[in-house]
Amino acid sequence: MPSIRACYEFAGLLGEHFEIVGFTDRMIEPKASGYRDLQFQVQIQNHIAELKILHHEIAIVDAVEHHVYEVARFLDARASPVEQEFYNGLHELSVRVYNQTWNAILQAERKV
Repeated sequence: MPSIRACYEFAGLLGEHFEIVGFTDRMIEPKASGYRDLQFQVQIQNHIAELKILHHEIAIVDAVEHHVYEVARFLDARASPVEQEFYNGLHELSVRVYNQTWNAILQAERKV
C-alpha cells in the first residue's frame, strides 16, 4: 500500500469479502524487529488464511530482511559465542532498518 491510511482503508474492506476470525494491528504494536503490518486471519470455506497488509516501503525492507532472518535463525540454532554475537548484530540491524524505514514513512506522510 502506498500510505498508512491506504492500509487501514483497505483493511476496512476485508470484512465485506471474508469472515475475519483474528486481527493484529502491528502498525501500532510492531514486532520486536520493528516490522509493521496489519495481520488478519480469515476463514475461507473450511480453512483459515493469513492476510497481511503493509506499506510498500516495509514490503521492500521485508523482502531483503527475510534473508537476514533465515541466516539469523540458522545461527541461533547453533549458538556458539561467536555465532550468537553475529546473530545479535543481525537482529540489531533489522531493528534499525525497520525503525528508519518507519520514521521515513511517517515523515513523508506528514508532508502530504
